[in-house]
Amino acid sequence: MKNIIIISSIAVALTACSPTNEVGLADAKRTAAFSAQLVGASTASLCATYISAATSYRSKMMVEAELGARGVAHCSRNHVGALSVAQLNRNTYSRSQNTQVTSDRDCGDFSSSAQAQRFFLAAGGPANDPHNLDGDGDGLACEWGAAATRLYRKALPVVRRAAPRQVSSSRCYVGPRGGTYTITASGNKNYSGC
Repeated sequence: MKNIIIISSIAVALTACSPTNEVGLADAKRTAAFSAQLVGASTASLCATYISAATSYRSKMMVEAELGARGVAHCSRNHVGALSVAQLNRNTYSRSQNTQVTSDRDCGDFSSSAQAQRFFLAAGGPANDPHNLDGDGDGLACEWGAAATRLYRKALPVVRRAAPRQVSSSRCYVGPRGGTYTITASGNKNYSGC
């Protein structure tokens, strides 16, 4: 329970983080602290933070990336990946060729797209992209959108449609040798049906 309270209080504190290029040092430290706590947090406390109404959108995105890295598809009735799927292919954030790249982190430097998304958000994303990990400006780094979509679909219930029901015929047919039969629901001949 203590872990949930700590994560939630930091998530609420991140609500005040500025989405502009002028993210202060205090905000960057809070974001880094929150990112570090996510890695060590239990899945239950991550889910509690993810479904909490008090958690900011950016914090939920960070928690979603951590849950995605763990392969968690849903928290209670909330499908993990839903926030990212909603952002997929939406050019929300303007991206220009960044001439001041702070380091040369590329998508290949991460073992999964979820880890890349976690790093991207901790480094100032989605509004800022100092490492050019989100070229299309949808707020999703390194194919995280595709991975989130697979995760989201995995959590959806499988709807199976019933096969069309075939009604057996009650009509009697006469065979070439004079025997009678009916047609069953599976299409076979039933010689004892007439």
